[in-house]
Amino acid sequence: MKLFDAVAELKGVGEQRGALLQAAGVATLFDLLLVTPGRYSAPPALAQQPGTEPCSLWGTVLKVRRGRMRGRAGGFAELRLDCGGHEVLARLYGQGWIGERITAGMKVVISGRSHGTKSGEFVASSCVEAADESALQAVLQRLQAVRPKLDGLAAGTLARLLDASFDAGFADPLQGLLPPGLPTLQEAFEGVHRPRDRSAATRGAERLLFDRFVALLVSIGAPPETGTAPCIAVSPRVHERIDARLPFTLTPAQRRALDEVLADMNRAVPMRRVLQGDVGSGKTAVAVAAALATVAARRQVLFLAPTQELAEQHYALLTRWLVGSKVRLGLLTSAGRRGGRADASAARDVDILTGTHAALAEQVRLPALALVVVDEQHRFGVRNRLAAVRKGSAVHALSISATPIPRTLALSLLGSLPRSVVEGRPPGRGAVSTRLATVREAVSEVARVAARGERVFCVYPGIDALGAPALLREGQRLVAPRGPLSAIPYVMAHGRMPPEKRQAALASFRSGGAQLLLATVVVEVGLDVPEATLMVIFGAERHGLATLHQLRGRVGRGTAPGTCLLIPSATALPAALARLQVLLAESDGFRLAEADLEQRGPGEVLGLKQAGHGAMLQVAAAAQTELLEQARAVARSVLERGTPETLHYCNMLHGASAPVFRPQDAL
Repeated sequence: MKLFDAVAELKGVGEQRGALLQAAGVATLFDLLLVTPGRYSAPPALAQQPGTEPCSLWGTVLKVRRGRMRGRAGGFAELRLDCGGHEVLARLYGQGWIGERITAGMKVVISGRSHGTKSGEFVASSCVEAADESALQAVLQRLQAVRPKLDGLAAGTLARLLDASFDAGFADPLQGLLPPGLPTLQEAFEGVHRPRDRSAATRGAERLLFDRFVALLVSIGAPPETGTAPCIAVSPRVHERIDARLPFTLTPAQRRALDEVLADMNRAVPMRRVLQGDVGSGKTAVAVAAALATVAARRQVLFLAPTQELAEQHYALLTRWLVGSKVRLGLLTSAGRRGGRADASAARDVDILTGTHAALAEQVRLPALALVVVDEQHRFGVRNRLAAVRKGSAVHALSISATPIPRTLALSLLGSLPRSVVEGRPPGRGAVSTRLATVREAVSEVARVAARGERVFCVYPGIDALGAPALLREGQRLVAPRGPLSAIPYVMAHGRMPPEKRQAALASFRSGGAQLLLATVVVEVGLDVPEATLMVIFGAERHGLATLHQLRGRVGRGTAPGTCLLIPSATALPAALARLQVLLAESDGFRLAEADLEQRGPGEVLGLKQAGHGAMLQVAAAAQTELLEQARAVARSVLERGTPETLHYCNMLHGASAPVFRPQDAL
């Protein structure tokens, strides 16, 4: 079976079960494999006879019966065992299927404890065959994966489907490219989903993290520099005209970055530069200035953004800055087009085309293309970026990274790619203060800020397979008819909403139709609302410092000062609360990223931890930097000679919503 075959092709997936899997976002075999365990349980210690404390019993099956349970699927299996002369009646509720696999005469290990009210009944959670002493020891050392429950699909069903996928087998997309010592992809997933022991889970985790690193590096990696690029020479007169068009004076850091970009564009070698900067540092202004220099040379610019919201925001910004200008602007997204159109004749008349992936369609032609600007470049796959630069002949490419990458990781991550760093914030921006708060304090602050006519973000932890419980439950409680914030106009936005509804909600918040935005981290980047002055983050300890800093950067983007309130969960551990103290004392994104790197390792700093089905899973931080270096060599090979299947795997893995596997949190 192939990794990206439909999950419906697996043995045991009928029409009804296939529909449930699709509804849970599990469309392919790969999606199923990424439903990683939330935690592991180890069998309790072996005992001679049952007790009220959890224990394991080893005995010979005397009799097996399968029964039904009123109002509950799965039924139960009832076993009578001879455990060293003690007869035990054991029941496994919700696991009636075990009654079909276990027969009289087998020796098995069951784990559970005696029922508190029914004398003599042992309620077991698992039953595994163990024919002899060596098999018994293997069972007692084995870890049991505890999987999340997908809506309508029991954990046992998921386990059986995973078993079927391993029986069918699948090829390794990175075959022949791996460094020595790493398991195959199937071995890695088997180690994660049904580990023999802790080391198997850790080795599997290491391979999955390695692949995440490769996918990330491939997404960042530059297409090869080939051909003779158009030289974009900028005269002093053009410099003056560009400066006059910008609504503010560039900071020294912005000017330095722009000079580096323009120097590259004045060479015949295609530019491949990364533009980095902290949140709110003014990276977009540098990119716009480079675009105007390109237009002044009578060439075209393609300005790519990963979402419709961000593309529309860039288009609106260009429209404001270039009012009265002869620069012809176009916007192209999957939801519609404005200005420039998608046909070849219209594209010829556009100087700067802003768009999403829709602008990469074959019928969109830009015959004078000389510069491609890719915002949030890590969210575009390598195929997307190759398609962008191949719309012209040897065009220049400027990639913008909104996430501050720690300086100690930059060389490993970006390799030989030149990078420009925009440090500091443009003058005139309001300062942002950060503090810990309770829910009651935050609600009072939201009411005060809204009464002044300002706008507020309330961000809740991510959604899971069953929807957005924190957002829908806690957020709606605040704005319900009898809630403390019921008088404030609000909208909601999260990643599982239909795109058109989410875009309408964000547009309402931007325009002032709603003062309060209840959202998940979909607002982390790309939403510029100068009137927003308060960011409230619930369950703050569940996010990395880099993500919290990005969220904090959504406020204080106008002249008014901003406030960020961090509300930890009631169950937050002392170590997590101590980590939040770093955010209270530090406002520099690069230094925060360094702190995140020291505390949690590169797997999460680089954006690999995302909302998804399973737990936060990754290998020990000490080994990750070496793993990243190895992944860099493999990513280079993928970019240079990777097959379509390998590139597809990297693109799909990089875009997957499932988190990275971390045994130390699951064990």
